[in-house]
Amino acid sequence: MTPNDTNIMDDISTADDVVIERSMLKSLIELNPYAIAIWDQDGSFLKGNQAYIDLFKVTPPSHVKLFDSPSLDDKKEVVGLLCKLKNGETTHFPPFWHNSRDVGEEWPDNPVCIGGVAFPLKDKNGSIRYYVTMLQDITKRVLAEEKVKDALKFKSDFMATVSHELRTPLSGIIGSAA
Repeated sequence: MTPNDTNIMDDISTADDVVIERSMLKSLIELNPYAIAIWDQDGSFLKGNQAYIDLFKVTPPSHVKLFDSPSLDDKKEVVGLLCKLKNGETTHFPPFWHNSRDVGEEWPDNPVCIGGVAFPLKDKNGSIRYYVTMLQDITKRVLAEEKVKDALKFKSDFMATVSHELRTPLSGIIGSAA
């Protein structure tokens, strides 16, 4: 084998590796249970997996930008998230509520609480090429946390009432026994 033959074999192996890696990445995105969307450098929607479409009931139109959502109310917080992303940081979304009815009348009035993370994807030179959002429906968790908070408040209120109701008669009994 000549040195040129070795380079050709290396190139074929590298090309095969690229095909395998692309196939794995495509499968990872498409089969992922998290709602994944890929956005370009300007924040324009490029691609979303089926879980993304199922969560939001639609792919965003081309004019929709990253974080351009009526569900994200706190615009100051959105600006902060964008700044972190543009600085190359991974950032977590604060939970926000989305209603599929916002997409269209044909969808049920079914609000879901969504949480997730966004991160930049950089090229080999360190320049940001894409942004990725990974989102999930956290409605059950949020509702369970609210139930726990309500139960703790009920317990605290109950204990305060019982303590007060017992203290008053016991004070009288103790006072008359002394």
